[in-house]
Amino acid sequence: GSAGFGAESAEALAALSADLGILHERHRRHFDTSVGLPTSAWALVDGAGNSQVGFWPLHIGEERFVLTIVGIPRLHQRAFTDLIWVLMLRYGAAPSLTPATSTTTPLQGAHP
Repeated sequence: GSAGFGAESAEALAALSADLGILHERHRRHFDTSVGLPTSAWALVDGAGNSQVGFWPLHIGEERFVLTIVGIPRLHQRAFTDLIWVLMLRYGAAPSLTPATSTTTPLQGAHP
């Protein structure tokens, strides 16, 4: 979905975010090691280096989403945490239906 973008702009930004994701995966091993930039977000910046549009990857379960933000990201706001919560409910790992089994043994002399 999109908010704040017209249909044509949303489609263009979605295509760009998909291309950036492919580009990032192709070169990510260099970011941490050779370049020393442990990041996965991308931005379109103006001449002064200010972000105009940012692309923030979200890895939830086996899925990869890209949050596209115009201007300053406000990731600390309630709307963002609500979005993450809903995505986790939908795409996150399913909770185990079987109780966890313990591989530890009781201590000698301990009460049951």
